[in-house]
Amino acid sequence: GVSSAGREATRGSGGDAMTMRVRFVACGLVATLVAPAAIAWQQQTDAYDDEAAALFRALRGERCVDHLDAAMAFASTPEFDTGQLDDDRLVFLWQVANCAFDNEKYEIALKLADRAVGIKREVTWLQYMRLSLGTYFERPQSSFEALAALADFNAEAVRKLEFRQISQLLRAARDYDDTGGQELAVHETLARAAYKPEAPYFDEGLRLPHGRLLLDRGRVQDARERLSGMMGVSEIVTKRTDRRFDPLRKGAAFDGGLDVART
Repeated sequence: GVSSAGREATRGSGGDAMTMRVRFVACGLVATLVAPAAIAWQQQTDAYDDEAAALFRALRGERCVDHLDAAMAFASTPEFDTGQLDDDRLVFLWQVANCAFDNEKYEIALKLADRAVGIKREVTWLQYMRLSLGTYFERPQSSFEALAALADFNAEAVRKLEFRQISQLLRAARDYDDTGGQELAVHETLARAAYKPEAPYFDEGLRLPHGRLLLDRGRVQDARERLSGMMGVSEIVTKRTDRRFDPLRKGAAFDGGLDVART
C-alpha cells in the first residue's frame, strides 16, 4: 500500500499539484506472506518510508536548511534511485533544490536541479534555476540545455528573460566554444522562442551577430531573413564595412537598406 509519505503534498512548477508518494513496491509479495524474511523486509521498508516522510515535512518548514544535509544524503542512497516512482524522486529533489536555492546554496541547488530534470524535463522552475546558475558555477552546458528546454515547452518563459541573462549566456557560449557553434545555437534558440529584449535594448543587437554567424557558415538566405528590415544606421554601417556581410550585397533587399541610409 501507500506509505505515510503518500499523503504529503507539495506544489509543483507552474502551479501544478504534485503528490509525494515515497514508497517501495514489493513485487510478488502476497498479502498472506508472513515468513520472517518478509516481515523484516516490510519493517525496513516502513522505516525508509517514515524517514522520507519526515524529511519531506522538514524540507517544507521554515528551517529547511537545518535538514538539507540529511536530505541530500537520503537522495544519494541506492534505494532512492531504485525503489521509488519517478514522480516521487522528482518532487523530493525539487523540494531539496528549492530549499538550497532559498538559502543561497546555489551550487547545491544547481546539482539537484540537473538531476531532477533528468527525470522530467518539463519543469519550468527547475530549468530556470539551471539557466540562471549554470554560467556562474562553471556548468554552462546546464544553462544552454535549460534555454533549449524552455524554448520547447514554455517559450513565454524565454521571452520574459532579462537581457542581462541573455548577454551572460552569449558570453558563456563564446567562452565555451570558440568556433561560434554554441553561440549560434543560443541565437537560434532565442529566435525560435521569438525573444525580443525590452527597452532600452533593441533586438538588432541580437540579430546582427546572429546574421554574422549564419554567414560564417554559408547560410546566406537564413542570414538575409534574420537581418531583414534592420534600418538602424549603426547596423547598416556594420553590414557595409564588415566583409563577412559581402554575400548580402548581391541582394536587392540589402542594397535597398543602404539606399535608405544614404538619404
